[in-house]
This record gives sequence, C-alpha cells and structure tokens, in this order.
Amino acid sequence: MKKLTKYLLLFMAASFIGWLYEIACMELLFGVYADRGVLHLPLCPIYGFGLLILIAIFGRVRSGVLLFAGSVLLTSGIEISVSYFMEYAFHTSLWTYEGWPLSFQNRISLVSSCIFGLMALLNIKLIKPAVEKLYDSRYKKAVMISTCLVFIFCVIWELYFVWPAVTGAAKSERTDTSAEIIAEEEGNITPVEDVQPSPTVTPTPSPTPIPTPTPFPEPKIPDIPQRGMTEDIPDAYLLPAKIQGRVESISYNSLDFAGSNEMIIKNANVYLPASYDPEDDEARYDIFYMMHGFGGDAEEFFSNNDGMEKNLIDNMIMNGDIPPMIIVAATYDAGNGRRDYDRSEEEVRAFHRDFEEYLMPAVEGQYHSYADSSSREDLMASRDHRAFGGFSMGAVTTWFEFCYNSDYIRYFMPISAACWYYGDIHDAEPVLNTDYLISVVNEKKLDERGYFIYACTGTLDSMRGELDLLMDEMFSREDIFDAEHAVYYYSEGAAHELVALPEYIYNGLKVFFGKDGNSENKEE
Repeated sequence: MKKLTKYLLLFMAASFIGWLYEIACMELLFGVYADRGVLHLPLCPIYGFGLLILIAIFGRVRSGVLLFAGSVLLTSGIEISVSYFMEYAFHTSLWTYEGWPLSFQNRISLVSSCIFGLMALLNIKLIKPAVEKLYDSRYKKAVMISTCLVFIFCVIWELYFVWPAVTGAAKSERTDTSAEIIAEEEGNITPVEDVQPSPTVTPTPSPTPIPTPTPFPEPKIPDIPQRGMTEDIPDAYLLPAKIQGRVESISYNSLDFAGSNEMIIKNANVYLPASYDPEDDEARYDIFYMMHGFGGDAEEFFSNNDGMEKNLIDNMIMNGDIPPMIIVAATYDAGNGRRDYDRSEEEVRAFHRDFEEYLMPAVEGQYHSYADSSSREDLMASRDHRAFGGFSMGAVTTWFEFCYNSDYIRYFMPISAACWYYGDIHDAEPVLNTDYLISVVNEKKLDERGYFIYACTGTLDSMRGELDLLMDEMFSREDIFDAEHAVYYYSEGAAHELVALPEYIYNGLKVFFGKDGNSENKEE
C-alpha cells in the first residue's frame, strides 16, 4: 500500500507540474490563459505517466547528463508516437509546434524536448527524493490517506463528467431537423461519392491594366453582434445527407512563385451541389475558397474528420441554411504536399498571385460561378458572390487575400490566426497590420464597394492570443472596422485542431450566404 500511494503521489505531482508548464507556455507564447488540465482539474496526466516511465527506465541512473539525454530521447519518442496515433486514429491533434524552432512536422521540437529533459531532472532528482522522504517520516500515514482521498476525488470527478458521455446519457437538447428525421426513419446512410478527376484546366491569361468592374446589386449587410460565440452544429448535420453533392479534383497550371518561378501543375478539389448541371449555362452559384493549415493539402477539407465538412455542406444546402454553392479546397504549396515551416510561410505570402492569376480563372472558367467568364473584368464584377477562408496558416493566407485580392473577394473567414503582413507567428504586429488593413480599405474604396470579415477561433486555441490582439486593435478603429464590416466569434472549448473546423464553417457561411444572402438558386 505504501509503495502504491507513493507512486500515486508522484503521478499527481508530475501531472500538476505539467499543468503549470502548459499554462506558462500559453501565457508566454500567446498571452492567453488556457486551462490545459483534464476536465478542469489542475492535472495533465501525460506528464504523470511520463514520470513513471522515466523512473522505471532511468530511476537508478546517477549521472545527470545521462538522465537528461535519455529523457530528451524518450519523451521525444513518446510525443511523436502519440501525435501520429491521435492523428490517424481520431483525426485530431492535441498540440502543435507550429512556428517553434528546430521542430519536426509540428509534432516535436528540440526546444520542448530539452525542457522535458530538465523537467525529468527536476522530478527525479528533487520531487522523487522529497516524496520518499515524506513516506519515511512520521507523517507517512497522513500523506498516504491524503493521497488516496485526492486520487479518489479525481476519479469521481472524471466519472461524473465522462460516464454520461460514454453511455450516451448526456445528449444535447436540439430541435429535430429534416436530416435527423431522415437518419432515424431510414436507418441507413447514403455513401459519399468518390472524388472524380477532371481534365486539366488552362486559365485564361489576365489582361492589364486592372479595369474598373461593374458590380452586381449591393448585397445585404450581415446584421450580427460584433463579438459573440458560435452556434453549435445540429448533430445530424455531421452525418451523410439524403441529398448529396459531389467532389471533383482538378489540376491547373501555375507558377512556383515562392521558388523557381517555373511553370508547375497544382491541384484543387471542387464541391458541386446536387443541383449543379454543367449544361445549364444560366445557373449561377456563390463560391467559397477554403485554405488548409500548415502540413495540409488540397485533399484535407473534404477528407478530414471522416468527411464531416462535406456532410455539413450537404446538410446545410438540403435544409436551406445556405443556397447551393461551390466550395473550392486549394493549397498554397507548390508541391501539393507537406513542406517545412519556413517554405510554407513563403508559399503563403506568395499565394495571392496563384489565386488571382491561375486558380480563380481555372475554377471559374470551368464552373458556373457568378463570373460570366474567367476574364479579370468578369471576376472583379462578381466579387459580391465570392468568399475566402482558411484555418491556421490558411487564415494567414486569408488575411493576405484581403491585402491583395479584395478586388475579387467580398467575404473573408480567417480562422485561428492573425494577419502577418508585418511580423510573423512570433510577433504579428497588431498595430502595424491594422494600419495596413485600413490603408487597403481606403485605397480600394471598400467602404463603398462592401466587404465583411468573419474572424473566429476557439476559447482554448493556442493561436488565440495573436488574433485577440489584432481584432482588439481593429475594433478600436471603429470608424473603419465596425460591426457592418468585421466581427469576431469564439467556439467554446475549441483548441487549435481540425475537429473544431466544421463549427466555424457552419456559422461563417450562414453569415456570408445565408437566407438573407445574394443567391437566387434554390436546392430542389
């Protein structure tokens, strides 16, 4: 019993120290308090298990150098293994080292591994002897009883929250939707169509100089509070819908803007609603371009979360939340795959040229958006029916689209990252960036032409701090960024992970193209 309670105390002590470390990282790196404990307990169990493993392997090692080196290697191996397991088993990530120096695939960083090595020294050389001394003192019975009581409290606390979710006893109270009724009555799921490739599309060359467009009639201005919380998605919206659209893969010519500047072939995936008829030249569809985060690709948006984003769009259209529309999942990466962080940042900063000169003409020269052709004049004239959004590095891409391509885009959805026109992830320069965004508004006369920014993130998102600073600075310039032009919404409890993405898309698209939007198309 004495040995068991001693290891329980070591486990909880290491878990508490890990919790303090996680909070300190969030505060120092992002200026945000985020409770990283399990169900609001001041404990991070992975640190407790890590200490027990370290004690089992290195408990008798006397050399501090060997203990440090071995701990660095072991904790790095555990961290990267857990990262891969969570990604492939549950399609999620519990942490990211995006922007950290000496990192590998954002999964581990030599800096954090060295910190873990120091923490191992602290725990094994200081905490472990202190605990053993307690158990050899006259207070050992009180320590044993207190340890057991605290542990029992933690177990009861966990079961109180977790058991209802496991058994299905805790269910959210939602109004039934048609998709829910379909799922209950039919008892089966219509399979999602496979992605079908389409021929390579060569874009129409863009003439210069930039002409002055003839705009469509002014759309209605979104009328929502400037700050707020996102609305939960109805459960059934994440299941396959009765009426399903399809996803096509296209290839298009572009240039390697961040590299050799040579001609390359890039990929994009295009969602088409069920009502889309390629032979119907009269139909017109709003279009939303979506950009992935660091390490993603053009396949990500329609494949991650077990296809939840596609199910969401299908159900939103089927239930009339948004009109039938086209969704384009693109990539900023010239190689159509994961690159190192520095190269990815270069790609993000150059993507606005790919979008304007190649991607947008390729997509809208083939599919029926509101642009009558892929000419620059027609693409500019249809800006009221075009949106661009992205997650993490995709959000940085979105801010650059506002800086460079607001002639073509009216609606912007940056998710979980700030503008990096000045600075980067280490210092995003909120004042300088706000000044520049205002210069764009004034130079492009966007007040007259219309624009809307729907920025959003999670309350526990690791990138929330930099976005908070930017949005606070923007809202302080209320003569420019009032509620008619920019809003900021949080998803309660959401971290910097892909499973949070559907809720942002659900809320943002309703604001851009919802029942009060522009489109005249209706899904039958």
